[in-house]
Amino acid sequence: MAPGGKRGRRRAAAATRLGDGDRFQMTKKVFLLGLAFILTLRLFTGWEVCGPGISSEDFYQAVSILDLRNNPFSALFYLHIQPPALDAIRALLALPWHFAGSERLLAMVDRELFVAWALAYAAMGAIVYRWCRRLAGATAAALA
Repeated sequence: MAPGGKRGRRRAAAATRLGDGDRFQMTKKVFLLGLAFILTLRLFTGWEVCGPGISSEDFYQAVSILDLRNNPFSALFYLHIQPPALDAIRALLALPWHFAGSERLLAMVDRELFVAWALAYAAMGAIVYRWCRRLAGATAAALA
């Protein structure tokens, strides 16, 4: 019997099918490429998640950033009729900036919200790449 038995043979066969044996190497590259694309786009164009001149404070049913900073639980529990996912994320992002003024606090939360969105964008690109690779192969996934 070969070292590792059936499990060892399966791993060797999977490594051969994937080329270099590291299943996530290309997925990591796709993630980093997507993240670099979004951050570079922002750097050179000033592009923002909300649009120019609009902050996360202007969204429909968004709770004031000062309310989220001062009383996050009561603001999320009492001031919402919709699920407060965006405001919960904004409340978490406001925690490190507890002593900042309202303008600075809003600017920092919006900047961190953009970075969180860029990470989600890159992760989704990596997931779609992995999905396409499993369905159609590495060449088709690279072209997609």
